[in-house]
Amino acid sequence: MTIEKHNRAVAVVISAQDYEEMEALKLEAVRKKIKKGVDQIKKGDVVDGEQFFQELLDEKTR
Repeated sequence: MTIEKHNRAVAVVISAQDYEEMEALKLEAVRKKIKKGVDQIKKGDVVDGEQFFQELLDEKTR
């Protein structure tokens, strides 16, 4: 269900089960990214902090 204010969606109501499933998917994705990062560190595949944050900023502008 979508709640609107002035004909614009301002909130969405979902079931508790759907919410829990969505949160579980997000947690799984975060765990995979952390594992990938740890694996990269173990291999020595690293970048300096400035390069890392610049790549993040570049992704936001795409």
